[in-house]
Amino acid sequence: MAQFMKLLSFGILIAVFNVGLCAMELPIKYRLQRLQFFLVLQVIAVTYISKKLIWKNLFLGPAMEAGIFHVNGSAVRIWRAGLISFLTLAHFSPFVYFIPVLISSEPQWIIMFAFGCLGVYILITALLISICSIEIAIDIIHRWTGIIIRKPMMLNMRTKALLVVIISTTTALYGFHNAVNPPVYTYVEIPTHKLPHSFDRIDIVHLSDLHLGPTVGKSMLNDVVNRIIAIDPAIVVITGDLVDEPTYVLKDALSTLSNLNPKYGSYFITGNHEYYTGDVENLMSELTDLGIITLHNGNKKITNPENDADWFCLAGTDDIQADKIGYTGHGMDIDQALSGCDSEHAIVLLAHQPNAATYALKSAHDISVILSGHTHGGQFFPWHIITYVASTHFKGLYRHGEHSYVYVTQGTFYNAIPMRTFSNPELTHISLRC
Repeated sequence: MAQFMKLLSFGILIAVFNVGLCAMELPIKYRLQRLQFFLVLQVIAVTYISKKLIWKNLFLGPAMEAGIFHVNGSAVRIWRAGLISFLTLAHFSPFVYFIPVLISSEPQWIIMFAFGCLGVYILITALLISICSIEIAIDIIHRWTGIIIRKPMMLNMRTKALLVVIISTTTALYGFHNAVNPPVYTYVEIPTHKLPHSFDRIDIVHLSDLHLGPTVGKSMLNDVVNRIIAIDPAIVVITGDLVDEPTYVLKDALSTLSNLNPKYGSYFITGNHEYYTGDVENLMSELTDLGIITLHNGNKKITNPENDADWFCLAGTDDIQADKIGYTGHGMDIDQALSGCDSEHAIVLLAHQPNAATYALKSAHDISVILSGHTHGGQFFPWHIITYVASTHFKGLYRHGEHSYVYVTQGTFYNAIPMRTFSNPELTHISLRC
């Protein structure tokens, strides 16, 4: 009953909070909605994961057994203090988004470490759930069939704890190395229906999911910009999730984008994270000052300067998340985005989420190529499984029908947690072919 009353009180508090949100100015409203999400998530995580799963399996259980945790009292105290510090940093890390003073042009090591702890926290949770699931499955088989199965995962508590810590930490270190290394150069040729022959092999550099913010800074972006300049593409596109913080916090880091000067321009569309900041309009204005065109449900005809009849339509849509959260003045509008494009010319569409790409392909428009991001190729376990199930396209090149293609990049950097396993950051070089 006491637990029920606590949950009821928490639910009433959230309801009152939402009523207050309705009366607030929009930018503040969207950031507070995100804060509310993190607070609810933290309450659930602390109550059910940290306390009942991690603390129980990594401290209480092992502490009751003889072994490395009971060599002396100081060993127990050190392990307990380390585990508490780890859990505190992991739970604190998401709230960095709401403390702008902690964000600068370059990530601070303590913030990198805190988000690294969050990554290890997720890995430990996934490993413990996997082990418990295997143990439960073995028990069920035994009860139903009477067959006695040796339980290889039924380790004593201290061995299980040690194994989980070693695997998760080793995986995190490998993932960190993979994430912070320069993006892997990826060359992709895409057959493009109705593309004028004068544009055959036109080069496009595709960036997505840079996530400038707490753990991604100016130096990483500057390195990518220098590599793009060396490629010398005709077009640069950024398909969303460029930032994780309000524009004024990232102004210095963004400035390096002004060095891009492709022949036919640089283009940007919004991703879901732009709307989480509540600062989309200021970001679009800043990018305009840096020479980058925002395709806000709009398009640009890429025309051969030597022949006005040779052109294709480069279009972009707002992210579908804007519809879900009701962001005023924004939302995916495929008809508006393709207004002025026609069925006689190739259409290259920028749409942040692969699910939006699927929606666009089902429309009445004949779209030749769609460039997307968002999935990060799963980034790290167990998000590979979740993202694969939730997305209509996961990563790489997909063909639809006879003439349409969707390319989903794994992203230029990473989302907050500096970790990548079984996925790579990409610097994608696309060549459109007739």
